[in-house]
Amino acid sequence: MKKFNFDGEIASSKSLLNRMLVIQSFSPHLTVNGESHCDDVVYMKSGLKQLFLGHSPIDCGAAGTTFRFLALRASRIPGKHFLVGSTKLLNRPQSALFDLINGLGVRAQKTDSGWMLEGDGWKKPTLPLIIDRSQSSQFASGILLSSWDLDFDLELKLSNVNEAPSEGYFEMTKKVLLDSGMKLKCNSTKILVPKNSSVIANSLTAESDLSSAFAIAALAVISGGKAQFHSYPKNSLQPDALFPQILSKMGVCVTELSNGNLCLERTQDLKPIEQNLRNCPDLFPVLSVLCAFAKGTSTLYGAPHLVHKESSRIESTANLLLHLGCDFKQRHDGLEINGPTFISRKFFEFDPQQDHRLAMAATVARLGGAQLKLLNPHVVNKSCPEFWDLLERGLK
Repeated sequence: MKKFNFDGEIASSKSLLNRMLVIQSFSPHLTVNGESHCDDVVYMKSGLKQLFLGHSPIDCGAAGTTFRFLALRASRIPGKHFLVGSTKLLNRPQSALFDLINGLGVRAQKTDSGWMLEGDGWKKPTLPLIIDRSQSSQFASGILLSSWDLDFDLELKLSNVNEAPSEGYFEMTKKVLLDSGMKLKCNSTKILVPKNSSVIANSLTAESDLSSAFAIAALAVISGGKAQFHSYPKNSLQPDALFPQILSKMGVCVTELSNGNLCLERTQDLKPIEQNLRNCPDLFPVLSVLCAFAKGTSTLYGAPHLVHKESSRIESTANLLLHLGCDFKQRHDGLEINGPTFISRKFFEFDPQQDHRLAMAATVARLGGAQLKLLNPHVVNKSCPEFWDLLERGLK
C-alpha cells in the first residue's frame, strides 16, 4: 500500500468565504482575502453577481448554505427574484427560512423548480422575529449576515436553543460580523441588531478550510504517511478545528511547529474514541472510516442532524461500512464501530449520494485497502475540487 504525504496549504474555508462575500455585498470597499474554487463559493459569487445585475433565475446548484444566504440577501432588494437549485437542495429542510422571509414582509412562494421572492425589502416585524434553531444554524446566520443598513432595530428570538446543532458555525458568523463592525447585542435566546449598522472593516481574511484539511490528514493517517499544513489557523472558530485533538486521542502524533505549520503522522495503531460530533458533523463520514481501523469500540454520537445533510449521512456512512465488512451498530445520532475492520476483498461500487464527505470517506477506505470504485467522484468539487490532484501528488 502506498503512503500518502502532504506538505502545503489548503484553500480558504468555504464557510468563512461565503459569510464574508455576503457582508462584502453591502460594502464594495471591503476586501475579502482568500480563495476557493469549490462549487459552494463559485455559486455564491455568481449568485451575488446575478442578483445585483437583476438577472434571474439565480442558480444555487446543490449548495444549501448558498441558497439560504442568498435567499435572505435577495429579500433585502426590492423586486422579484427567482432562486433555483438541485432537486435534493430544494427538498432539504427550508421551512424556517420560508417563515423568516415572510415574517420580514417579503412574499416567498415555493415552486417545483425553485423559490420566487417578491417585495420591497424587509419591513420591521411587529414582534421579535422567532428563529427555530433545531435543524440548522444557517437560518440565524443568514438573517444576521443580511441585517446591515436597516432603518429599524431588528429583534430576534432564538427558539429550541438547547437542541441547536452546529453551534460553532453560528459563533463563527457572529465573530465575522463583529469583526466587520456590527454591534450585536446577544444573550442565549435573544439578539438585537441595531439600526444603521454599517460595515467599517476594510478587509477580512478567510483562513484555510479545516474540513478539507481533515480529509487530507485522514489520507495520511490511514496510509501511514505524513501531512504538514502550512499557515495552520491555530485559534480558528471553524468547528472542524477539533480534528487534530481527535486524531491525537486516536494515537496520531500531532505537532505544532515553530513556523506556524501543523504536522500529523501516524506512528502506532489507531486507538478507539468516544466523540460528540454535535458541533462538527462534517467530520462524521471520514472519522467513521478511521474508527473502523482502530482496535476497539468507537462511539460517534450527538449528531442526529446528519440526516439533513447532502445525504442522510448516518445511513450513507453505515452503508459504506457494511460494504467494508465492518462490525457496527447504527444509532439515531451516530454509530458504534467495532474495529479493526477486516477489509472485505470483494470489489464493490459505492455511490456517495451526491455527498462530497462520503466521497472523501470512501477514498480513505480505498487507501486503507478496500476494493471499490467510487461513482460520481466529481462531487468533491462542492468543497475541495483539488482533492484528486492532491491525492495523486501525495501518492508519488
